[in-house]
Amino acid sequence: MAVNPMSQQEAQDLLETSQLESPNDSHLNDSRSLLEALEYLPLAITQAAAFISENQITPKKYLEMFRESDSVIQDLLDEDVGDPRRDSQSHNSVIKTWKISFDLISKQKPRAAKMLSLMAVLDRQGIPESLLQDDSDQVVEVTKALGILLAFSLIKAGGDGTGYELHRLVQLATRKWLQMQDTIGEWQGKALSVVADVFPNGRFEVWTTCESLLPHAQTVIQYGDTNRLCPEKYSKLLSKVARFDRLQGRYEIACVRCSAAIEVQRKIFGSDHSFTLHSMNNLAIIYERQGRWEEAEKLHVQVLEASKRVLRAEHPFTLTTMNNLAIIYGQQQRWEEAEKLHVQVIEARKRVLTAEHPDTLTTMNNLAIVYERQGRWEEAGKLHLQVLEASKRVLRAEHPDTLTTMNNLAVIYERQGRWEEAEKLHLQVLEASKRVLRAEHPDTLTTMNNLAIIYRHQGRWEEAEKLQVQGLEASKRVLGAEHPETLNSITNLAIIYGEQQRWDEAEKLYVQVLEASKRVLGAEHPDRLTSMNNLALIYNGQDRHSEAIVLMESVVELRTKKLGADHPDTIDAAESLEMWLDSPV
Repeated sequence: MAVNPMSQQEAQDLLETSQLESPNDSHLNDSRSLLEALEYLPLAITQAAAFISENQITPKKYLEMFRESDSVIQDLLDEDVGDPRRDSQSHNSVIKTWKISFDLISKQKPRAAKMLSLMAVLDRQGIPESLLQDDSDQVVEVTKALGILLAFSLIKAGGDGTGYELHRLVQLATRKWLQMQDTIGEWQGKALSVVADVFPNGRFEVWTTCESLLPHAQTVIQYGDTNRLCPEKYSKLLSKVARFDRLQGRYEIACVRCSAAIEVQRKIFGSDHSFTLHSMNNLAIIYERQGRWEEAEKLHVQVLEASKRVLRAEHPFTLTTMNNLAIIYGQQQRWEEAEKLHVQVIEARKRVLTAEHPDTLTTMNNLAIVYERQGRWEEAGKLHLQVLEASKRVLRAEHPDTLTTMNNLAVIYERQGRWEEAEKLHLQVLEASKRVLRAEHPDTLTTMNNLAIIYRHQGRWEEAEKLQVQGLEASKRVLGAEHPETLNSITNLAIIYGEQQRWDEAEKLYVQVLEASKRVLGAEHPDRLTSMNNLALIYNGQDRHSEAIVLMESVVELRTKKLGADHPDTIDAAESLEMWLDSPV
């Protein structure tokens, strides 16, 4: 009954024997590749050899057919061809041979058969016990069922000891069996429901679990997409996975999944249901991360109005939506609106939650950023320090929220010219981010960008350029070539070139950023004005004084309009312009 894999030499011997004649030397490598694809399963090898002999094809041709698709593999495995080396009364098909085992297990151990049926419609690797247990299961029943499947070699324990896996051919055979029983739709629905219930909400503490379950989630989401199974569970899982994707910086797929969840939830629950509102809030955050601020604002306002109506004005979710809307105002440089709304949320969260609740600290951190963007560095630094001390107590030193606050405090130090303190803090955050998040997580890339700025301020050009290029290439891969953060990285690299008087390289990058940022951010966005300011400096360095003056005049005018005449960036641009106008050409 067992279908244990063979050793490579045993498998080679079986293939040669079953083919009736030894393969040519030219076919030897193809035979080895075929054995690897068949995972050294003796039943599969015998079946493949019989098919090759019967149809007078080469192992290479069979392998090409085998790799075409799962349905083709099933057809190949189910091909009933003669094999003189086997009993004429025995079934010759792998599918039929395995079905003997399935039928026996179904009669003697029905729980094991049900478990195998569920595993067959999940991803075939890394299947945890948490997906296999029913509420009514006793631990001993689960253990016995798994023991039966292991004894029949239908599954095996994963290499890391944390789950189970099926051979690919066993999975396909089991699916074929379910199709024959006309129950595969039932089991796909069961799998979708189980994964939707077990998949965590995506918070930092369960990221490892989310990552391990993600292949199974991606598999069963397809059943909801194509077969419209379990729409409530389908939308629930889409929302959970979209939130995890967003937290991992996978914004494009997060947007697709979240939009799909909202579409289903509106049909099932209505637009004002809490499930729908939470998904809409998540989608608005995704838009914000993509730099799609007008769409984000529109959606946040819609959610806020519904939340006040359905819940209450100071419900935690209502306050979360207000906080997120304030962030959008800040992104659009609507400072007074952003500050007013953040202060309102902080006061309400202190009443409803506590002064050191993580949500309260988040809003305090966001208010500090509003201060920093307006050049109010002392106020920003004081508030960031307060949040950092509380975050270390309430969360822990390497929690992502704590690392974000440390990064923001280091930015304040950089603004104040406290280079050594800023560098020390950024290095600390960078190392922790690589451990806690990943090397190419957007937050890690932000810290790399900020550290490169510190190196640049200290005149450490080679270190700055190397780190900036590394971060830029990763940002293009993770976020996209025209994401606001990617454009920010390009700008910072151009600054490094400019300060080394590598004028042509710097100019090329600034022109690229100006064109892209006009499309993505808008013609008067402060980040674009920074690039205009820096390009004017490049023109001046190249003795292109007339062009530099015209461009800097535009910068001063627009910064005065958008940021105010007293903003440090406006003052810097005005001073540069005045100096150029007073200098003889």
